[in-house]
Amino acid sequence: LVLAAVKQDWTALKEVPKEQLKAYWADADIVTEVVRQDPAKGLQKAEKSLLGLKSIILEAVSRNGDLLRLAADNLRGNREVVETAVGQCGTAIQYASEALRA
Repeated sequence: LVLAAVKQDWTALKEVPKEQLKAYWADADIVTEVVRQDPAKGLQKAEKSLLGLKSIILEAVSRNGDLLRLAADNLRGNREVVETAVGQCGTAIQYASEALRA
């Protein structure tokens, strides 16, 4: 039910009781839907462990390459993620791992 509401408008999460919100921000499907609508807000609110999920980060950086700065270190070194981010926003290269910047 919550996922269906979030697919329509991620701000539906504002109606969820605070004690339940943490669980929703740790749900990869819900965070993916929020990232599709508002990439920056989705990554900022997501449980930190989700910042290491390639699918979520790819979704975000394809819309706003600069969000590579919020990705887990392992994804900053992932060629596909970095190329997607830099393709969207050239300055995102500054957030790539040293190995990929070299």
